[in-house]
Amino acid sequence: TPGAGDYLVWFSGSLEGDSGGSDQFVSIYLDGVQVPHTERIQSTDGSTPDTPLPIATGARLVGVADGQTIEARWRTTAGSATVWERSLVVQPVDAAESFQASAITDTTTSSTSDVLLDSMTTSPGAGEYLAWFSGSVENDSADQTLFASFYVNGVQVGDSERRFFNESSIAGSSYVVSLSARLTGVGAGDAVEVRWRTTGGTSTMHRRTMVLERISAADSSEVSASATSSTTSTTDVTMAGMSLTPGAGDYLVWFTASVEGSTESTQQVSLYVNGSQVASTARRIFTEASIPDTAFVMALQAYLTGVGASDVVEVRWRTSAGTATVHGRALTLYRQGSAGASFSLAEDTSLDGAVKGSLYRLRLQVSNEGLFGSAGVAYQLQVAEADNCATGIYAAVPTDASGHWQVADSAFFVDGAPTENISPGLTDEGTTFVVGALHDASNTSGAIALDVG
Repeated sequence: TPGAGDYLVWFSGSLEGDSGGSDQFVSIYLDGVQVPHTERIQSTDGSTPDTPLPIATGARLVGVADGQTIEARWRTTAGSATVWERSLVVQPVDAAESFQASAITDTTTSSTSDVLLDSMTTSPGAGEYLAWFSGSVENDSADQTLFASFYVNGVQVGDSERRFFNESSIAGSSYVVSLSARLTGVGAGDAVEVRWRTTGGTSTMHRRTMVLERISAADSSEVSASATSSTTSTTDVTMAGMSLTPGAGDYLVWFTASVEGSTESTQQVSLYVNGSQVASTARRIFTEASIPDTAFVMALQAYLTGVGASDVVEVRWRTSAGTATVHGRALTLYRQGSAGASFSLAEDTSLDGAVKGSLYRLRLQVSNEGLFGSAGVAYQLQVAEADNCATGIYAAVPTDASGHWQVADSAFFVDGAPTENISPGLTDEGTTFVVGALHDASNTSGAIALDVG
């Protein structure tokens, strides 16, 4: 129950059913009402009862009222369903800086080359973005592989491709496909899309969702790979290429990958920080005897607090027998809040190459270097276009889109919230810190008094 606001929501876990021929469903609910496009289907085929497989869904929820509950609900058409480790992550977001495309009507493709997945396209404007997709897919023909990936401006996003192999014993059964990616340098008119293809037969995609969030590139990091990697380890080892040292702070984390096993066995993937497994992040695939070498899409997400400056965030994996193989994969981190404050540039350094339409946080310090204390003064943020700061003609930075710069809303604080003397941060010019104010809806502070020193 996060309180009033706008939110991005993700759920993932490992799910199984004990009755062959049954389907398990997972959806996001808001205030007791299903968000229709978030429903995901996972089938328990006659040959695969008691087979844990990954499931994931997500959504952008705008206008959540105070007291409303966000929850994941589930059901099964027969028998009993079991869910293993799982997580529900809710992030406050600025509705104007996030975008969603969704559909509840089935769509099909028989194309063997990438084509647009119906309704999965949006043009969010210039900037840097995090992107997520999830949906449930099936194919009517045995031994076919479905592929899905992100495209920006008609170009496939490297390492975003995920695959699902429709082994003969599970033809016509539904499973979840998930994507995640960090998109840099999106242009003003660029379309962000999900495209898909199949090696044969007809693939059907059920309810589906694509979500984008505009971010500061300086607060995000990603490692990704498309080269196949394998392990035979029965204890957790680092997955090739899936390791980051992001610096001190709090982070949202996402990981997606296509994973398979060579023999009847369990493949498990988990998130680790500083050598310790993060609770509730283990996701598992049981490779039942009838489905060896069948790739399923793993997905996990987490909210990490108190990551240390030198802590390593990594994905580790293992298999109980045989060989586990991973295909395309990505580990993405996004720093949250003031506890993880970061700086695109050193202080007093000009920003070159700013991307129009992107959000930038500006930190300013005022120090009283005079002989006497200052009574309360209201400070206004102003801007001038000039070669020399001293000769510029200044005007207040507008709070609307009428100027080149604009005071813009932030999802991480409310206008007028107090500042903190964060460390590392701006160099302290005085010996005593005076609380100022954070502004995302106005360009003028309240009265601030400054003593000498």
